[in-house]
Amino acid sequence: VAPASFTILPGGSRELTVTATNTNGTPNAWRFGAVTLSPSVSSIPASRLPVALRAAGISVDPCVLPSETVVTDPANDQAVVDGVPGSPAYDIESLSVAGINPTLDGSPNANIEWTLKVRGLDPDAVPRNSSWRMVWTSGSTTYFVDMNTFEPTGYKFEYGALDANGIFQTQGAADEGSFTPDGTIKITIAASKVGNPLPGQTLTAVNADAVFLAGGAGTGLLVTVDTTANGTYTLRSCETTP
Repeated sequence: VAPASFTILPGGSRELTVTATNTNGTPNAWRFGAVTLSPSVSSIPASRLPVALRAAGISVDPCVLPSETVVTDPANDQAVVDGVPGSPAYDIESLSVAGINPTLDGSPNANIEWTLKVRGLDPDAVPRNSSWRMVWTSGSTTYFVDMNTFEPTGYKFEYGALDANGIFQTQGAADEGSFTPDGTIKITIAASKVGNPLPGQTLTAVNADAVFLAGGAGTGLLVTVDTTANGTYTLRSCETTP
């Protein structure tokens, strides 16, 4: 507060400058406090001036739904792939879901976050011709998101649905996707791309698989290396989550 001390004559006024340093305040959120004026004369009571501050920055929605584990899978139950047994990259440990989250990248965009945990994913040696897929049924449609390495280099995070012939058809890129060396794969998909489910709706047949494409692209055969049992997840919102 500046000035730190001052004198006000009877009937006079004084302008004060209050400066605050933001150390861990949430961007665009208001915080409230007060400045106390303590007169040098003990017979005059102290005065309290309310102060409201708002931290600068991009708005961050305070609603962050916790990820809930829907299914777990036994360790070391993956099949042999390309002559290499027991690859940790295909060994599914769990599948978790969080949704419906109200914002994406700071903008209103209802979404669901899927988290698949495998035993490990070496960023320098992610298996090629492979897919890590998370599947669920909403209404009468079966949807999926996946991370795949079907291209010669790199990896993609995509989404799609099961067609009338029982074939998974990719429909586009997921909204967000990432993975870490400990085997955590996260994929976020806008609710509008997967049937616009609402809080309170239950997703059924929630499961995951890790598959390997044996043979050439377009002519090869997808071999399931590991898969989980089915689970269910009831979509939540900030208002319905304790």
